[in-house]
Amino acid sequence: MRPRKTEGRRAAAVRGIVAASVLALVAGLSLCAPASAVTPAELAKRWAANEHSAQYRLTGAFETLSADGSMTSCAVEMRRKNGWEFLRFAEAPPYYQGAQVSDQGTHAAVYVPSEERVYDFAEAARNPHAQRLSHNDRAAREGEVRYLGEESVAGRPTWRLSCSARRGAGSLEVWVDQQHLVALRWIQKVGERVSEQYSAEHVNFDPRMGDDELAVSAPDSATTVSVGQGKRADVVRIGSPSDLRAKTGVRAMIPTWLPDGFRFDTVLLAPPAQAGQVLRRRVIMRYIKGNGVLVLAMGANPPRADANSAEPQAPGEPTEVKPGVYFWVKYNVRLALIGPRDTSGADLRRCAESVDWYDR
Repeated sequence: MRPRKTEGRRAAAVRGIVAASVLALVAGLSLCAPASAVTPAELAKRWAANEHSAQYRLTGAFETLSADGSMTSCAVEMRRKNGWEFLRFAEAPPYYQGAQVSDQGTHAAVYVPSEERVYDFAEAARNPHAQRLSHNDRAAREGEVRYLGEESVAGRPTWRLSCSARRGAGSLEVWVDQQHLVALRWIQKVGERVSEQYSAEHVNFDPRMGDDELAVSAPDSATTVSVGQGKRADVVRIGSPSDLRAKTGVRAMIPTWLPDGFRFDTVLLAPPAQAGQVLRRRVIMRYIKGNGVLVLAMGANPPRADANSAEPQAPGEPTEVKPGVYFWVKYNVRLALIGPRDTSGADLRRCAESVDWYDR
Protein backbone atom coordinates (compact mmCIF):
# COMPACT_ATOMS: atom_id res chain seq x y z
CA MET A 1 0.00 0.00 0.00
CA ARG A 2 1.30 3.42 -0.91
CA PRO A 3 -0.30 6.78 -0.14
CA ARG A 4 -1.69 8.57 -3.18
CA LYS A 5 0.54 11.09 -4.93
CA THR A 6 -0.64 14.66 -4.61
CA GLU A 7 -1.98 16.44 -7.65
CA GLY A 8 0.26 18.91 -9.48
CA ARG A 9 -1.19 22.04 -7.91
CA ARG A 10 -1.04 20.58 -4.42
CA ALA A 11 2.50 19.31 -5.01
CA ALA A 12 3.55 22.82 -6.08
CA ALA A 13 2.13 24.22 -2.85
CA VAL A 14 4.03 21.61 -0.86
CA ARG A 15 7.26 22.51 -2.65
CA GLY A 16 6.67 26.14 -1.73
CA ILE A 17 6.28 25.20 1.92
CA VAL A 18 9.43 23.07 1.75
CA ALA A 19 11.40 25.96 0.23
CA ALA A 20 10.21 28.33 2.96
CA SER A 21 11.23 25.82 5.65
CA VAL A 22 14.71 25.52 4.14
CA LEU A 23 15.19 29.30 4.13
CA ALA A 24 14.06 29.49 7.75
CA LEU A 25 16.48 26.71 8.69
CA VAL A 26 19.45 28.38 7.02
CA ALA A 27 18.62 31.79 8.51
CA GLY A 28 18.67 30.36 12.03
CA LEU A 29 22.05 28.62 11.86
CA SER A 30 25.27 29.80 13.49
CA LEU A 31 28.22 27.52 12.75
CA CYS A 32 31.95 27.51 13.19
CA ALA A 33 33.99 25.40 10.75
CA PRO A 34 37.61 25.07 9.65
CA ALA A 35 38.67 27.50 6.94
CA SER A 36 39.35 24.60 4.58
CA ALA A 37 35.73 23.39 4.72
CA VAL A 38 32.76 24.76 2.83
CA THR A 39 31.47 27.92 4.51
CA PRO A 40 29.15 27.15 7.45
CA ALA A 41 26.14 28.95 5.98
CA GLU A 42 26.51 27.20 2.62
CA LEU A 43 27.03 23.81 4.27
CA ALA A 44 23.84 24.20 6.30
CA LYS A 45 21.90 25.45 3.29
CA ARG A 46 22.96 22.55 1.06
CA TRP A 47 22.29 19.90 3.70
CA ALA A 48 18.84 21.24 4.61
CA ALA A 49 17.77 21.55 0.98
CA ASN A 50 19.10 18.14 0.00
CA GLU A 51 17.22 16.27 2.76
CA HIS A 52 14.00 17.05 0.87
CA SER A 53 15.00 15.41 -2.40
CA ALA A 54 17.95 13.05 -1.83
CA GLN A 55 17.83 9.54 -3.27
CA TYR A 56 19.54 6.67 -1.47
CA ARG A 57 19.16 3.33 0.30
CA LEU A 58 20.57 3.10 3.82
CA THR A 59 20.74 0.27 6.36
CA GLY A 60 21.83 0.62 9.94
CA ALA A 61 20.95 0.46 13.62
CA PHE A 62 17.99 2.31 15.12
CA GLU A 63 17.03 2.93 18.75
CA THR A 64 13.93 4.56 20.15
CA LEU A 65 12.45 5.26 23.58
CA SER A 66 9.59 2.84 24.22
CA ALA A 67 6.51 3.27 26.41
CA ASP A 68 8.24 1.71 29.43
CA GLY A 69 11.14 4.15 29.34
CA SER A 70 13.69 1.69 27.94
CA MET A 71 15.53 1.98 24.64
CA THR A 72 14.46 -0.55 22.03
CA SER A 73 17.01 -1.46 19.36
CA CYS A 74 16.32 -2.78 15.90
CA ALA A 75 17.72 -2.81 12.40
CA VAL A 76 16.41 -0.14 10.06
CA GLU A 77 16.35 0.24 6.30
CA MET A 78 15.66 3.69 4.85
CA ARG A 79 14.81 4.31 1.20
CA ARG A 80 14.32 7.83 -0.12
CA LYS A 81 13.45 9.03 -3.61
CA ASN A 82 11.77 12.13 -5.02
CA GLY A 83 10.44 13.24 -1.65
CA TRP A 84 9.19 9.81 -0.60
CA GLU A 85 10.59 8.00 2.42
CA PHE A 86 10.29 4.31 3.30
CA LEU A 87 11.39 2.92 6.68
CA ARG A 88 11.45 -0.77 7.60
CA PHE A 89 12.27 -2.04 11.08
CA ALA A 90 13.46 -5.60 11.74
CA GLU A 91 15.68 -7.75 14.00
CA ALA A 92 13.68 -6.64 17.03
CA PRO A 93 10.80 -8.00 19.16
CA PRO A 94 7.89 -8.86 16.84
CA TYR A 95 5.84 -5.86 17.89
CA TYR A 96 8.51 -3.39 16.80
CA GLN A 97 8.89 -4.86 13.34
CA GLY A 98 7.01 -3.11 10.60
CA ALA A 99 7.24 -0.41 7.96
CA GLN A 100 6.11 3.12 7.30
CA VAL A 101 6.03 5.19 4.15
CA SER A 102 5.35 8.88 3.63
CA ASP A 103 5.74 11.76 1.24
CA GLN A 104 6.83 15.26 2.21
CA GLY A 105 3.45 16.86 2.41
CA THR A 106 0.22 14.97 2.93
CA HIS A 107 0.21 11.26 3.50
CA ALA A 108 1.70 8.46 5.59
CA ALA A 109 1.04 4.76 6.14
CA VAL A 110 2.30 2.52 8.94
CA TYR A 111 2.17 -1.29 8.89
CA VAL A 112 2.26 -3.07 12.28
CA PRO A 113 2.58 -6.85 11.71
CA SER A 114 1.83 -7.82 15.32
CA GLU A 115 -1.59 -6.15 14.98
CA GLU A 116 -2.19 -7.11 11.34
CA ARG A 117 -3.03 -3.45 10.74
CA VAL A 118 -2.06 -0.76 8.28
CA TYR A 119 -2.65 2.72 9.74
CA ASP A 120 -3.36 5.15 6.90
CA PHE A 121 -2.79 8.77 7.98
CA ALA A 122 -4.33 11.48 5.84
CA GLU A 123 -3.11 14.46 7.88
CA ALA A 124 0.18 16.19 7.12
CA ALA A 125 0.71 16.72 10.88
CA ARG A 126 1.10 12.95 11.27
CA ASN A 127 3.61 12.58 8.43
CA PRO A 128 6.89 11.25 9.89
CA HIS A 129 9.08 12.52 7.05
CA ALA A 130 7.60 16.03 7.01
CA GLN A 131 7.66 16.24 10.80
CA ARG A 132 11.31 15.25 10.94
CA LEU A 133 12.19 18.01 8.46
CA SER A 134 10.07 20.46 10.46
CA HIS A 135 11.94 19.46 13.63
CA ASN A 136 15.23 20.39 11.94
CA ASP A 137 13.83 23.80 11.07
CA ARG A 138 12.40 24.42 14.54
CA ALA A 139 15.56 23.33 16.35
CA ALA A 140 17.69 25.61 14.19
CA ARG A 141 15.43 28.65 14.59
CA GLU A 142 15.06 28.26 18.36
CA GLY A 143 18.55 27.12 19.24
CA GLU A 144 22.25 27.27 18.49
CA VAL A 145 23.86 25.04 15.85
CA ARG A 146 27.60 24.35 16.02
CA TYR A 147 30.15 22.64 13.81
CA LEU A 148 31.92 19.85 15.77
CA GLY A 149 34.42 18.56 13.24
CA GLU A 150 34.74 15.66 10.80
CA GLU A 151 34.07 11.95 11.50
CA SER A 152 33.68 8.77 9.49
CA VAL A 153 30.27 7.04 9.41
CA ALA A 154 29.67 3.88 7.35
CA GLY A 155 33.14 4.38 5.89
CA ARG A 156 32.26 7.83 4.57
CA PRO A 157 33.56 11.26 5.69
CA THR A 158 30.94 13.42 7.41
CA TRP A 159 30.57 16.83 9.03
CA ARG A 160 29.18 16.67 12.55
CA LEU A 161 26.62 19.35 13.51
CA SER A 162 25.05 19.92 16.93
CA CYS A 163 21.89 21.93 17.58
CA SER A 164 20.81 22.74 21.15
CA ALA A 165 17.52 24.43 22.01
CA ARG A 166 17.90 27.74 23.85
CA ARG A 167 15.44 26.62 26.50
CA GLY A 168 17.46 23.45 27.13
CA ALA A 169 14.46 21.24 26.35
CA GLY A 170 15.88 19.30 23.43
CA SER A 171 18.75 18.90 21.00
CA LEU A 172 19.89 16.95 17.98
CA GLU A 173 23.19 15.99 16.40
CA VAL A 174 23.63 14.99 12.77
CA TRP A 175 26.57 13.58 10.86
CA VAL A 176 26.24 14.89 7.27
CA ASP A 177 27.83 13.05 4.34
CA GLN A 178 30.38 15.41 2.79
CA GLN A 179 29.64 14.39 -0.81
CA HIS A 180 25.89 13.75 -0.86
CA LEU A 181 24.86 16.00 2.06
CA VAL A 182 22.48 13.66 3.89
CA ALA A 183 22.49 12.62 7.54
CA LEU A 184 24.24 9.26 8.05
CA ARG A 185 23.85 9.43 11.82
CA TRP A 186 21.23 11.14 13.98
CA ILE A 187 20.80 11.59 17.75
CA GLN A 188 17.70 13.34 19.10
CA LYS A 189 17.30 14.20 22.79
CA VAL A 190 14.55 15.51 25.03
CA GLY A 191 16.36 17.15 27.93
CA GLU A 192 19.34 14.89 28.60
CA ARG A 193 17.53 11.73 27.51
CA VAL A 194 18.01 10.20 24.06
CA SER A 195 14.60 9.71 22.47
CA GLU A 196 15.69 8.44 19.06
CA GLN A 197 18.89 7.70 17.19
CA TYR A 198 20.19 5.83 14.19
CA SER A 199 23.54 5.21 12.56
CA ALA A 200 24.17 4.01 9.01
CA GLU A 201 26.16 0.85 8.44
CA HIS A 202 25.81 0.70 4.65
CA VAL A 203 24.59 3.35 2.22
CA ASN A 204 24.01 3.32 -1.56
CA PHE A 205 23.55 6.67 -3.30
CA ASP A 206 22.67 5.06 -6.65
CA PRO A 207 19.86 2.69 -5.63
CA ARG A 208 17.83 2.72 -8.90
CA MET A 209 14.59 2.09 -6.99
CA GLY A 210 11.17 1.59 -8.53
CA ASP A 211 7.96 2.98 -7.05
CA ASP A 212 7.08 -0.45 -5.64
CA GLU A 213 10.09 -0.16 -3.31
CA LEU A 214 8.56 2.96 -1.74
CA ALA A 215 5.36 1.26 -0.65
CA VAL A 216 4.10 -0.53 2.44
CA SER A 217 3.57 -4.19 1.55
CA ALA A 218 1.09 -5.96 3.82
CA PRO A 219 -0.64 -9.36 3.50
CA ASP A 220 -4.23 -9.45 2.26
CA SER A 221 -5.35 -10.42 5.76
CA ALA A 222 -4.19 -7.08 7.19
CA THR A 223 -6.85 -4.50 8.07
CA THR A 224 -6.44 -0.94 6.82
CA VAL A 225 -7.44 1.67 9.38
CA SER A 226 -7.92 5.29 8.24
CA VAL A 227 -6.86 7.97 10.72
CA GLY A 228 -7.26 11.70 10.32
CA GLN A 229 -9.78 14.03 8.70
CA GLY A 230 -12.17 13.42 11.57
CA LYS A 231 -11.46 9.68 11.85
CA ARG A 232 -10.02 8.04 14.96
CA ALA A 233 -8.61 4.53 15.04
CA ASP A 234 -9.83 2.11 17.67
CA VAL A 235 -7.44 1.16 20.44
CA VAL A 236 -5.98 -2.35 20.52
CA ARG A 237 -7.12 -4.36 23.54
CA ILE A 238 -4.62 -6.66 25.25
CA GLY A 239 -5.74 -8.96 28.04
CA SER A 240 -3.21 -8.31 30.80
CA PRO A 241 0.18 -6.76 31.61
CA SER A 242 1.73 -10.19 31.06
CA ASP A 243 0.11 -10.42 27.62
CA LEU A 244 1.39 -6.92 26.82
CA ARG A 245 4.95 -7.90 27.63
CA ALA A 246 4.70 -11.19 25.72
CA LYS A 247 3.24 -9.47 22.64
CA THR A 248 5.18 -6.20 22.60
CA GLY A 249 8.14 -6.52 24.97
CA VAL A 250 6.82 -3.49 26.91
CA ARG A 251 6.61 -3.71 30.70
CA ALA A 252 3.52 -2.11 32.18
CA MET A 253 3.29 -0.08 35.35
CA ILE A 254 0.28 -0.70 37.57
CA PRO A 255 -1.16 0.66 40.83
CA THR A 256 -0.68 -1.79 43.70
CA TRP A 257 -3.55 -0.09 45.57
CA LEU A 258 -6.95 0.75 44.09
CA PRO A 259 -9.85 2.80 45.48
CA ASP A 260 -12.53 0.58 47.01
CA GLY A 261 -14.59 -1.34 44.47
CA PHE A 262 -12.33 -0.87 41.42
CA ARG A 263 -11.05 -3.93 39.54
CA PHE A 264 -8.75 -4.48 36.55
CA ASP A 265 -10.51 -4.49 33.18
CA THR A 266 -8.01 -4.47 30.29
CA VAL A 267 -4.83 -3.04 28.77
CA LEU A 268 -5.32 -0.63 25.87
CA LEU A 269 -2.69 0.20 23.26
CA ALA A 270 -3.31 3.56 21.59
CA PRO A 271 -2.82 3.85 17.80
CA PRO A 272 0.36 5.49 16.50
CA ALA A 273 0.11 9.22 17.16
CA GLN A 274 2.05 12.36 16.19
CA ALA A 275 3.61 11.37 12.87
CA GLY A 276 2.44 7.78 13.06
CA GLN A 277 5.69 6.53 14.52
CA VAL A 278 5.46 2.78 14.94
CA LEU A 279 7.62 2.60 18.04
CA ARG A 280 5.91 5.23 20.18
CA ARG A 281 2.59 4.18 21.59
CA ARG A 282 0.66 4.97 24.75
CA VAL A 283 -0.21 2.05 27.03
CA ILE A 284 -3.36 2.51 29.10
CA MET A 285 -4.29 0.35 32.09
CA ARG A 286 -8.08 0.42 32.59
CA TYR A 287 -9.94 -0.25 35.86
CA ILE A 288 -13.69 -0.15 36.36
CA LYS A 289 -16.29 0.14 39.13
CA GLY A 290 -19.82 -0.01 37.80
CA ASN A 291 -19.93 2.81 35.26
CA GLY A 292 -16.85 4.46 36.74
CA VAL A 293 -13.51 4.22 34.89
CA LEU A 294 -10.01 4.75 36.28
CA VAL A 295 -7.11 4.82 33.80
CA LEU A 296 -3.35 4.88 34.16
CA ALA A 297 -1.56 6.00 30.96
CA MET A 298 2.13 5.36 30.25
CA GLY A 299 3.66 7.87 27.89
CA ALA A 300 1.03 10.52 28.64
CA ASN A 301 1.67 14.11 27.60
CA PRO A 302 1.72 16.65 30.44
CA PRO A 303 -0.02 19.96 29.72
CA ARG A 304 2.17 22.58 28.03
CA ALA A 305 3.01 25.74 29.92
CA ASP A 306 4.19 27.39 26.70
CA ALA A 307 2.85 26.32 23.31
CA ASN A 308 6.14 27.35 21.69
CA SER A 309 8.36 25.32 24.01
CA ALA A 310 9.41 21.71 23.69
CA GLU A 311 7.38 19.11 25.52
CA PRO A 312 7.90 19.64 29.27
CA GLN A 313 8.80 16.91 31.70
CA ALA A 314 6.19 15.74 34.20
CA PRO A 315 6.94 16.32 37.91
CA GLY A 316 8.74 13.64 39.89
CA GLU A 317 5.80 13.07 42.27
CA PRO A 318 2.08 12.63 41.47
CA THR A 319 0.76 16.16 40.99
CA GLU A 320 -2.91 17.02 40.56
CA VAL A 321 -3.18 19.30 37.52
CA LYS A 322 -6.99 19.38 37.50
CA PRO A 323 -9.67 17.57 39.52
CA GLY A 324 -9.12 13.83 39.21
CA VAL A 325 -6.04 14.12 36.95
CA TYR A 326 -2.47 13.46 38.15
CA PHE A 327 0.77 13.72 36.14
CA TRP A 328 4.25 12.60 37.15
CA VAL A 329 7.34 10.71 35.99
CA LYS A 330 8.80 7.54 37.52
CA TYR A 331 11.76 5.48 36.29
CA ASN A 332 11.87 7.85 33.26
CA VAL A 333 8.27 6.92 32.37
CA ARG A 334 5.68 9.69 32.03
CA LEU A 335 2.43 8.73 33.74
CA ALA A 336 -1.10 10.06 34.01
CA LEU A 337 -3.78 8.80 36.41
CA ILE A 338 -7.32 9.90 35.60
CA GLY A 339 -10.22 8.95 37.83
CA PRO A 340 -13.93 9.65 38.21
CA ARG A 341 -14.86 13.02 39.73
CA ASP A 342 -16.75 11.30 42.53
CA THR A 343 -13.61 9.48 43.74
CA SER A 344 -11.87 11.33 46.56
CA GLY A 345 -8.63 13.12 45.78
CA ALA A 346 -6.93 11.37 48.68
CA ASP A 347 -7.79 7.96 47.21
CA LEU A 348 -6.56 8.94 43.75
CA ARG A 349 -3.31 10.28 45.18
CA ARG A 350 -2.77 7.09 47.19
CA CYS A 351 -3.46 5.06 44.05
CA ALA A 352 -0.95 7.15 42.04
CA GLU A 353 1.71 6.85 44.73
CA SER A 354 1.36 3.05 44.68
CA VAL A 355 2.19 2.70 40.97
CA ASP A 356 5.18 0.46 40.20
CA TRP A 357 6.30 -2.22 37.76
CA TYR A 358 3.89 -5.14 37.85
CA ASP A 359 6.75 -7.66 37.76
CA ARG A 360 9.22 -5.85 39.99
